[in-house]
Amino acid sequence: MPTAQPPADVVMACVAENRPRGAQKLYNLALSLRTFGGALAGVPLHAFFVDGLGPRFQECLAPLGVRGTVVPGFPAPAARTIKLRMFEDFSRQPGGTLVALDCDVVVVGDFTASLSATAVRGVPATVSPLRPPQWVELLALLGLGPDGRGVRTVGTAEELPVPYFNSGVLFVPRPH
Repeated sequence: MPTAQPPADVVMACVAENRPRGAQKLYNLALSLRTFGGALAGVPLHAFFVDGLGPRFQECLAPLGVRGTVVPGFPAPAARTIKLRMFEDFSRQPGGTLVALDCDVVVVGDFTASLSATAVRGVPATVSPLRPPQWVELLALLGLGPDGRGVRTVGTAEELPVPYFNSGVLFVPRPH
């Protein structure tokens, strides 16, 4: 396992909704990070709110070290593309590794040892939108082939010929 990076090299970020439910999820994430995050408990959490951030949300999140930033939606038809705002911000920040989290995640321990300065890390998806033969067919259409880096889905234990991950928890080192 790669050597863990010191927390000073980590940038933690998430995207949240400017609604009470979104603020509650973000509050739970920040509180769990501060309570159970170990060496990462003191790392600031950058929260990106699309199209607004209510002052009431700012007041309850500030004591937990959450820096709220309002960003425009991402110009794409898929709503989940707003996560790309985290990567834009990271590209302008000093820091070795981006810890990109969904705001409905809670931290239950210090995961510093799972960070890598050289490898992107994530959790395999719960389920796959394609069956293994369909992945092979898609790779062939793209002029690619399975390279032995497949994963097993965490929900169905299906072996996939590709590294297909859930984007709710990603560790991305700067070189990537």
